Amino acid sequence: MKRALLLLATALTTSAALAADHVPLPLVVGHLATRDGKVYEGATIIGEDEVGVKVQHDGGTARVLYSKLPDDLAKKFAVSAAEGKTQQEENEKKQKEAAEAQREREKEVKPQGGYIPNPPAPPAAAPVLDAETQAKIAALQAYLAKLKKGVQESTAASQKATKRAQELRARAEINVVDATGHTVASGTNGSVLAKAEFQENQAAKEQAKIAEAQGLIAQTEAKIVQLKNTPPAPPALKPKAN
Repeated sequence: MKRALLLLATALTTSAALAADHVPLPLVVGHLATRDGKVYEGATIIGEDEVGVKVQHDGGTARVLYSKLPDDLAKKFAVSAAEGKTQQEENEKKQKEAAEAQREREKEVKPQGGYIPNPPAPPAAAPVLDAETQAKIAALQAYLAKLKKGVQESTAASQKATKRAQELRARAEINVVDATGHTVASGTNGSVLAKAEFQENQAAKEQAKIAEAQGLIAQTEAKIVQLKNTPPAPPALKPKAN
């Protein structure tokens, strides 16, 4: 009992000492040479977390792990390093517990031996299509490919016209500046502006073509699906000879 109380008192004393030993930041270091050979000049430690410190130096900022700090700084940040290790162990423990729980859930869904009760029914076989239906589908697929190609071409044309219109509108704006760089007069070149508006109208026409083609594509795809799922008509019965 005395030994247990002694251990508890020691742990509480150590925890209190560690909590009080955090290094006040920012900490000016100046020349910082890490254990892996990196050197930072004009270094100042401006932050810390569970894995290391954040260093601001002449070349920018850097992250340095506690294990890479030189001995003098490693001793100062021993508290943070110890807390980071504890946090990492707790995270690993939680991940391990979550993985174990996931495995248990999988066992419930899939019993041992690989047997799955009530397996799903196999998909129904597609109907065998007659020659006439196959010909209709082939024609619709060719039409569908033509529509999609048209959408690609109209998209490219619309993008080109839009870009050209933007360039022309920028050129249409006229600004007169004095020697100090201040604008003293401004105006618009009507001829260039008209060209920009023409390109914008062209882009709008291409967008209209795209919208119309997309509607036809949806209708054609639906028709193809309908034909593929339509069972062939039964053969006509021949009249009996008298």
